[in-house]
Amino acid sequence: MASFICGVIGAALLASASVGAQSAPTVKLSPEVREYVKVDDLVIALTHVRVIDGTGQPPRADQTLIIRDGIIAGMGNANSTPIPPGTKVINLTDHSVMPGLVNIVRR
Repeated sequence: MASFICGVIGAALLASASVGAQSAPTVKLSPEVREYVKVDDLVIALTHVRVIDGTGQPPRADQTLIIRDGIIAGMGNANSTPIPPGTKVINLTDHSVMPGLVNIVRR
């Protein structure tokens, strides 16, 4: 299975996300994998999302997750977390993300 970005989380869990108009480089995916991937940019910002981290801690509301090359590179409050230029921005107000729910295989 090809390596792919955690943006699959958005495709799998969040069918009605509003995607920003910014353009960014994309990952090269095989046709078999591309069928299941909605967002394949190298850097993605999931904004205004509720994060459930699976540790038993309460969910964190209104967060921004920065995903770079399939790995969470940063997370923080939506109003104070900087978003790198050229990042694909997905507004996920009223949605939740559970990092680690998608299994990523790197070869």
